[in-house]
Amino acid sequence: MAAAVLALLYYLLYRGMLAARSSQDRLGTYLSLLVVSWLAGQSAINIGMVLGLMPTIGVPLPFLSYGGTALIAVTCGVGLIANVRGRRFVN
Repeated sequence: MAAAVLALLYYLLYRGMLAARSSQDRLGTYLSLLVVSWLAGQSAINIGMVLGLMPTIGVPLPFLSYGGTALIAVTCGVGLIANVRGRRFVN
């Protein structure tokens, strides 16, 4: 189960990187890279806390850990990536 969650998280980050590469302008590229790095950092901190490698500071795992405001923010970030990806052919 944990491997499936990590695989889905990796796939989400991979698709965000593809959206950054296929963007037609710098703003879309930087926005996608910002959201991907934010999700990767948040995930790395949470996984490090669960494994006991880092001190517990209360960072939720995106889309899985309970946190209303964090869930809304992550959903908005993924929506931004989807918007960048969807506008790759627009002039």
